[in-house]
Amino acid sequence: MLVRMKSQRKDLVVATRRISLLSLMAALVVCVLLAPSVLAQERTGSGGTVAEETVVPPAPQPIPISHISSQAEQTAIRVRAMRDHLEVDPDIEKLEQEIPAAVEKYDRLIKNTESRLSGGISTRHLEDFQRRWNRAEATVKQWRSQLGQRSNLLERDLETLSELREIWQVTLAAVTETEAQAAVLEVIQKTLQLIKEYEEQMGQRRDPLLRVQSQVFHLIEVIEEAHQQVDTAETRLVERLTEFDSPPLWSTVLHPTETQPADEQLRAVRRQNIADLREFFSTHRSWLTVFGIFFLAGIAVIVALNRRLKRLQTGDLEHEAAARVLSRPVSSSLLVTLVLLMVSFPNSPRIVNEVGTIVLILPLLRLFPGRVFAKVRLLLIAVVALHFLSRFVDLLPTVSLMRRFFYLGITVVAFAVSYRTLQRTSVATVVVSVWRRFARNVVKTYLVLLGTAFVANALGNVSLSDVVVSAVVRSAYLALVLYTFYLIIESVLSIGMGTGAARKIRMVRRHEVLVRERLLTVFRLILVAAWVGWSLQFLRLLDPIVNGVRTVLTAQARFGELGISLGGVLGFAFTVWLAFTLSRFIRFVLDEDVYPRLTLPRGVSNAISTGLHYVILLMGFLLAVAATGADLGKFAILAGAFGVGIGFGLQSIVNNFISGLILIAERPIMPGDTIEVNNMMGQVKRIGMRSSTIRTWKGAEVIVPNGNLISNDVINWTLSDPQRRIDVPVGVAYGSDVAKVLEVLNSAGASISDILDNPAPNVLFMGFGDSSLDFELRVWTAKFEGYQRVRSEVVVAVERALNEAGIVIPFPQRDLHVKSVES
Repeated sequence: MLVRMKSQRKDLVVATRRISLLSLMAALVVCVLLAPSVLAQERTGSGGTVAEETVVPPAPQPIPISHISSQAEQTAIRVRAMRDHLEVDPDIEKLEQEIPAAVEKYDRLIKNTESRLSGGISTRHLEDFQRRWNRAEATVKQWRSQLGQRSNLLERDLETLSELREIWQVTLAAVTETEAQAAVLEVIQKTLQLIKEYEEQMGQRRDPLLRVQSQVFHLIEVIEEAHQQVDTAETRLVERLTEFDSPPLWSTVLHPTETQPADEQLRAVRRQNIADLREFFSTHRSWLTVFGIFFLAGIAVIVALNRRLKRLQTGDLEHEAAARVLSRPVSSSLLVTLVLLMVSFPNSPRIVNEVGTIVLILPLLRLFPGRVFAKVRLLLIAVVALHFLSRFVDLLPTVSLMRRFFYLGITVVAFAVSYRTLQRTSVATVVVSVWRRFARNVVKTYLVLLGTAFVANALGNVSLSDVVVSAVVRSAYLALVLYTFYLIIESVLSIGMGTGAARKIRMVRRHEVLVRERLLTVFRLILVAAWVGWSLQFLRLLDPIVNGVRTVLTAQARFGELGISLGGVLGFAFTVWLAFTLSRFIRFVLDEDVYPRLTLPRGVSNAISTGLHYVILLMGFLLAVAATGADLGKFAILAGAFGVGIGFGLQSIVNNFISGLILIAERPIMPGDTIEVNNMMGQVKRIGMRSSTIRTWKGAEVIVPNGNLISNDVINWTLSDPQRRIDVPVGVAYGSDVAKVLEVLNSAGASISDILDNPAPNVLFMGFGDSSLDFELRVWTAKFEGYQRVRSEVVVAVERALNEAGIVIPFPQRDLHVKSVES
């Protein structure tokens, strides 16, 4: 009874200490979380706005006479250090010369844009204007940044000089009132003169910058006006998609009208294209050099991979496609370089993309797999031909009858090719089974869109017909380019991961197929998402869809002061999922490639991985809360209340969580250890946030709370090393030679291969039993997991050795004496 009372008192003391510790932790968390909101409340007034305080700078104080000489030297050093800022910056000087010409150029361009957008304009020309003004905006923003940095530097210098001038003027006034020496006054006057000279030079250097900055601000206003005009034209174009802007086709045939010749328009387009090409190459000369080096390096890599593929000499279908791609290094490297170039410069002039798509024809035709090319030859050739025919038709006047008939012919040919492709199921042979249904649905969508475009053209909605046909042709051509691009990446990965350089990466060497498939899956998803986005942009549907989705996601449901939106919920879920995925990936890289290259104490790697896991999840949770748009001040109050609840209602869970952190930090138990707790023995498989998993020798997995592993006595059989001592008691008959028994048992123990030589087997004579001489053989083994098997081998070896030596193992004997009892 007394022991039970002491135990209960001890448990009460431990529980009280834990509650106090948890309450203290909760209070600290609440203070940390509430501190920003409390400080914000202190800075706000009763109306919830920040109280405006007028900060009065302190009045300059005169320098003591004894310090005037030293302060004058320091002031001179500070002022002369600004000499570098007065030097002419070549980049700024170049901008000062270029910006006036740019003002005239963009003024002419805004007038041209206004005149061109006032009439009918095709989607291609509208995209051309968008790209042109996007390039102008990027250039002007770069100019503004450069000028702003230079101007801010001069402004800071002028402020510093002004402060110094005030200090020395106050000092001069103070010294004049006293009977100071003439030398002191001369020092002060020279210092003021130096400051004045630099102020004048700074002002002369700043004034031109201010004039150029005003011109840059004018350019920004011009660009904003151009963007508004382009947006208005795009809105008008989208509105025209539902209007009949031309007479029906049969009426046009019966009563043809004169159209303007396209010669002048073609000449204007040619002049503009030449100017755009010159500007693009002059502006991005360094980047084009980088892409040229990348192209040459790609050729070298693909040639090396092709040589390796030839050495493999495999005939499977996967390597057949790779052989076609890698055997054409120039075409493969050219296609990859051009795709990356066009992606890197999305606002490049249209002529650059036109030239790029023309150059892409040869790689497309050469790299398409032979067995696929034979089945989709018609589709491939038709898509390429229709794409360039539509580019030529875009050069014709918007209201041209010839343009209308050309688009009608493109529609019919594209519909026929798509229908035949779908009927022959050729698309199913191009892609893997995972994307087969997706590809067939895409072709069906093309058929519906082309049928709609044909009807719209015939009835007089030429704008809708042009947009749809152009979008379908461009989307199909883009699909071919991206598919060929994927074939190149797939071939490079499949062969490249078998090279010696890639095999040095441990996770590639051990999980080559897994890593390659995961990378290809991510790459496929990126390409499909890019293709869908561009296709919707071609159809002028991307912006309406994005705006509609944004409206749905940002719509809030109010519950008092709490507002919940679908976007916040999805953002929370996505951020948490991303945190788990990132944590899993980082731990995988650490386990596979980092830890094996380092010499770390046992268990440190698991502690690092688990700690990183908790840190990433915590940061992910905080980012997820921020993604919901929740008020962190209110969240801090909820966190405080939650902390109090943790301290009292969830103390067991927190106890287990803290115990898990202690296990990870102190490492008395680590995954892989064999432990014995609560009369249960097994191997630790996992140490989690709340509990740990122990697998017993019978195969059962037992979930043990982490608090039990901290508060209870735990036997760790493998903490420092996996060695295990095996004790085998042996009894021999009385009269046996003790020395011989010791020798036989020792040799029997040493004969087992899994028995360690150090510590060596040891045999002890334990004493005299009831019917035997008792010995004990003690041996050590490093095979802890199989120590039962090793013990069995030792026992079998002992029994065999004793039989061979003629030593008898007795069995228990009892003498029974029966006495007769007289009746």
